[in-house]
Amino acid sequence: QTLTCQKLLASVVRRKHTCAYVVQLDSWRDLTRAFASGRSLFSLSGRLQRSLAETLACAASCIKDPEASVQYLRDLMGPVAGCLVENASRSDLKSVAHQPDVIYMVCCLLERLRGAARATQPRTQKVLFEMGHTVMNSLLTLLEVYKNQSEVIYMILKFVVDFIDGQAVFLDGKETSVLMSFCLRLLQIYSSHNIGKVMLSLSSTLRSESQSEKYKDLRALLRLLTNICSKDLVGFLSDSNIEGSPDIAEVIYVGLDIVTPLISLDLLKYPKLSRDVSFFSFHFSSSII
Repeated sequence: QTLTCQKLLASVVRRKHTCAYVVQLDSWRDLTRAFASGRSLFSLSGRLQRSLAETLACAASCIKDPEASVQYLRDLMGPVAGCLVENASRSDLKSVAHQPDVIYMVCCLLERLRGAARATQPRTQKVLFEMGHTVMNSLLTLLEVYKNQSEVIYMILKFVVDFIDGQAVFLDGKETSVLMSFCLRLLQIYSSHNIGKVMLSLSSTLRSESQSEKYKDLRALLRLLTNICSKDLVGFLSDSNIEGSPDIAEVIYVGLDIVTPLISLDLLKYPKLSRDVSFFSFHFSSSII
């Protein structure tokens, strides 16, 4: 399974001429249908689901007809986004949300969405933005419901990180405004529930890089803020006069207000976190020059 999802299929898609032929095969159509609407592939691990989603979404760029390419991607990811919205809209969500099978399903869907977001290319950007826009309110709902479920919180943050990373260079002013409004609301909910609150006194007990992964949501937040500092996003919002557009500085400073109290000198001893802090500092200083 690992070899097929992460190596074989990815290799096929990277070869454009081969991919253009393969996507016409009945076996490929069967695979995409099984991914979009079937249940069997949910047995794959989260990492493999993400890799498979990215590969299948990348294949859309190999379809020569632009309309067919867009329809392929809608057929592939529409049911996934719809399933997440359906789960977040359940009237009994609060009572069933923490059941293992429900958490597993939500995590699988988030991994698939994240994989597709990482496959953003010029031809597929619009339809993938539509996908992201469709699930924004649902993600906010899930953030509140799973405020004490670190795994789900982390996956939501990582999806948003990858979504912004893939979309930033393509967005117009209106799309940027929509995305920043969503990010501001996400950060406000995160802050209101103290989701990222960490006992800094515990940081001295960390003895390895693997233990520091307890702070992976903090690292995801730093990556999110780094992507928001992108010149592409800052430039669009600075130049646009869209009514109701959030101030990008407000979004960044809300994020800083969350992460700053969580960072200690002890935590900065860990290379991954220290690197993320440095990377954010560079982009932040560049965005305000």
